[in-house]
Amino acid sequence: MRLDVHNLGEPIPAESLSDMFDPLKRLPRTGPRPRPSTGGSVTVASSREAGTTVTVRLPKKPSAGGQPRN
Repeated sequence: MRLDVHNLGEPIPAESLSDMFDPLKRLPRTGPRPRPSTGGSVTVASSREAGTTVTVRLPKKPSAGGQPRN
Protein backbone atom coordinates (compact mmCIF):
# COMPACT_ATOMS: atom_id res chain seq x y z
CA MET A 1 0.00 0.00 0.00
CA ARG A 2 1.23 3.51 -0.77
CA LEU A 3 0.09 6.80 0.75
CA ASP A 4 1.29 10.18 -0.58
CA VAL A 5 0.73 13.42 1.32
CA HIS A 6 1.49 16.64 -0.57
CA ASN A 7 1.75 20.20 0.73
CA LEU A 8 2.62 23.46 -1.06
CA GLY A 9 3.71 25.27 2.13
CA GLU A 10 7.26 26.16 3.14
CA PRO A 11 9.73 23.46 2.03
CA ILE A 12 11.72 21.35 4.46
CA PRO A 13 15.37 22.52 4.37
CA ALA A 14 17.49 20.16 2.22
CA GLU A 15 20.00 19.66 5.05
CA SER A 16 17.18 18.34 7.28
CA LEU A 17 15.72 15.78 4.85
CA SER A 18 18.31 13.06 5.44
CA ASP A 19 17.95 13.32 9.24
CA MET A 20 14.20 13.75 9.38
CA PHE A 21 13.41 10.23 10.59
CA ASP A 22 16.65 9.54 12.46
CA PRO A 23 15.49 8.40 15.93
CA LEU A 24 18.49 10.11 17.56
CA LYS A 25 17.77 13.55 16.10
CA ARG A 26 14.96 15.94 16.88
CA LEU A 27 13.91 18.35 14.16
CA PRO A 28 11.31 21.06 14.46
CA ARG A 29 7.75 20.10 13.44
CA THR A 30 8.37 16.42 12.69
CA GLY A 31 5.71 13.80 13.23
CA PRO A 32 5.93 10.26 14.61
CA ARG A 33 8.98 8.24 13.72
CA PRO A 34 8.60 5.26 11.35
CA ARG A 35 8.83 1.82 12.96
CA PRO A 36 11.51 -0.26 11.19
CA SER A 37 9.77 -3.52 12.20
CA THR A 38 6.87 -2.85 9.83
CA GLY A 39 8.94 -3.57 6.72
CA GLY A 40 7.64 -0.35 5.19
CA SER A 41 9.37 2.87 4.26
CA VAL A 42 8.90 6.62 4.47
CA THR A 43 10.44 9.02 1.95
CA VAL A 44 10.28 12.81 1.69
CA ALA A 45 10.90 15.12 -1.25
CA SER A 46 10.73 18.88 -0.74
CA SER A 47 11.42 21.95 -2.87
CA ARG A 48 10.07 25.49 -3.08
CA GLU A 49 8.79 24.87 -6.63
CA ALA A 50 7.11 21.47 -6.13
CA GLY A 51 6.21 21.60 -2.42
CA THR A 52 6.71 18.69 -0.02
CA THR A 53 5.58 15.11 -0.63
CA VAL A 54 5.80 12.45 2.07
CA THR A 55 5.36 8.89 0.77
CA VAL A 56 4.58 6.02 3.13
CA ARG A 57 4.82 2.45 1.80
CA LEU A 58 3.51 -0.46 3.85
CA PRO A 59 3.76 -4.17 2.98
CA LYS A 60 0.60 -5.96 1.84
CA LYS A 61 1.62 -9.26 3.40
CA PRO A 62 2.03 -10.06 7.11
CA SER A 63 5.43 -10.64 8.68
CA ALA A 64 7.20 -14.01 8.47
CA GLY A 65 5.58 -15.06 11.78
CA GLY A 66 2.12 -14.77 10.21
CA GLN A 67 1.02 -11.84 12.38
CA PRO A 68 -0.03 -8.57 10.77
CA ARG A 69 2.55 -5.83 11.22
CA ASN A 70 1.49 -2.75 13.20
